[in-house]
Amino acid sequence: MRPSTFAAATTSALLLATMLTPASAADMTFERGLNVQSEPQNWILHHGNYQGHRFSGLKEINADNAKNLKMAFSVALGGSEGAGTRYKFGDLEATPIVEDGIMYVPDGWGTVYAIDVSEDSMGRLGGPPNLVRVVHDGVRIPLPEASIDVAFSRSLIISQLPGVCHALKDGGVYFTTSKGPASELRQAFYDAGFSSLRFSVGNLRVPYLLALALDDQFRLAAVK
Repeated sequence: MRPSTFAAATTSALLLATMLTPASAADMTFERGLNVQSEPQNWILHHGNYQGHRFSGLKEINADNAKNLKMAFSVALGGSEGAGTRYKFGDLEATPIVEDGIMYVPDGWGTVYAIDVSEDSMGRLGGPPNLVRVVHDGVRIPLPEASIDVAFSRSLIISQLPGVCHALKDGGVYFTTSKGPASELRQAFYDAGFSSLRFSVGNLRVPYLLALALDDQFRLAAVK
């Protein structure tokens, strides 16, 4: 959880529903595990490779710039309440698996999360110094009412629309993508409490009457 457009004047942002976004992935085979060096952007084995080297071939982080690392986002996981006192395995941690920009990690209850950590979602957002990014699935930990300016999800999950609208401030915008029909999309957004919905195909804004005749993947901007 891949659109990456945010208004420069926003004071807070929500990357919403990225944990629930389906991801396309190649089949995992023994031969693929033998050749993990050919796809250094992925981490598909617990130790990185069968030899257990736990070494990444990526070059972006090195001895010179490691001191500049800082937290980019956080995700609240369940099962660790009381540092494992309520559930004896709740404080156990597991090495995440990463493929095609999706990080798979379990919580203390054994539930697996799929978190969008792709470059589009996290690496190119930019924004003002007071921009706060929250990665959130929109269901487990509801945000306070009218607490954010901008919401984003990689693809639309209609059941989460009321929660998104609830968290947005008046005039806040929710960016997402979805296939049509345009009439059903507009009705779903209006039923959830949004006041308007803009359709785009690629970088081209599409009037609603034209969107009705299209069967494209729409970029959507919904205003509360």
